[in-house]
Amino acid sequence: MVSWESEGGVMANRGSWERLEFDMGDGAISYLKWERAGRDAPWVHFAHANGFNAQTYTRMLEPLADRLNIVAWDARGQGQSTLPADPAEMRRRGWEIYVEDLSRFLASFDRPMALAGHSLGSVVSLLLTAREPGVASSLLLVDPVILHPATTVAWGLAKFLGRNEGFSLVTRAARRRAQFSSREEIVASYRGRGGFSTWECGGCLEQYVEGGTRVLDDGSVRLSCEPLWESATFAQMSEWGWSSLRRVKVPVTIVYGEKSDTFLGSTARATELLMSHVKLVPVPGATHFVPMEFPERVGTELLLFGLEGHKA
Repeated sequence: MVSWESEGGVMANRGSWERLEFDMGDGAISYLKWERAGRDAPWVHFAHANGFNAQTYTRMLEPLADRLNIVAWDARGQGQSTLPADPAEMRRRGWEIYVEDLSRFLASFDRPMALAGHSLGSVVSLLLTAREPGVASSLLLVDPVILHPATTVAWGLAKFLGRNEGFSLVTRAARRRAQFSSREEIVASYRGRGGFSTWECGGCLEQYVEGGTRVLDDGSVRLSCEPLWESATFAQMSEWGWSSLRRVKVPVTIVYGEKSDTFLGSTARATELLMSHVKLVPVPGATHFVPMEFPERVGTELLLFGLEGHKA
């Protein structure tokens, strides 16, 4: 069971997860691990969305830990990970940075895993599986950033010409306020506003803030995902999601919000028409933030996915 305790006015999840680090040489990947399901239980890795962190999803993942062993990382430049995050390097290498990090990280476990993720995290998992076919037993993509095939070429051209930097999501992220007087101020500032306005998951906002901030020497609090890194990540959105989806050989489940502005209905229809190995699970009333709006619904699919992938 999840126990909620107040720490400095912010509700902190004290479930059965532990926070660990994987040394990458020039810094560390911080990650959460649940390992109470037993030695023979399946293993699942969950990767978060851009600007978020693993702890944001603990209310969804915690109830699954009796049946699944779960690992959830904080990607480079996000959450509690300490790897260098230079926006210029992101512009040069794109999401391949995350793919290479995830490859090294998963190799350290030396066991088969099913890979799941939300948004950026789902696509990074997909790109890795397309590149290294043996890395995943199955894939669950939650509202992935996969462009409609007709849009793929246009986005690649926009990146080549540098017009991706003017994308509204990119410019808004770059202007995001990064420093606050306290975590309570962040929660109060975000609750019910913008992308957080539809969150129905009790405690998810507090978890996002606790897992995605660091306390400075003067007592103030700063977002651990710097706005320019988040912005650069958005600007370098991969155009290879669709082609990677066609190449992977493992079973794929896509859970998406029917009101999503990211995994569009037109993309879902094209996927259904052209890719028989992909199972589509639309969630009525949900947006791109479906894990925070319907955590039980996504959690159920994640549990079934993990157990079925173990049998495959």
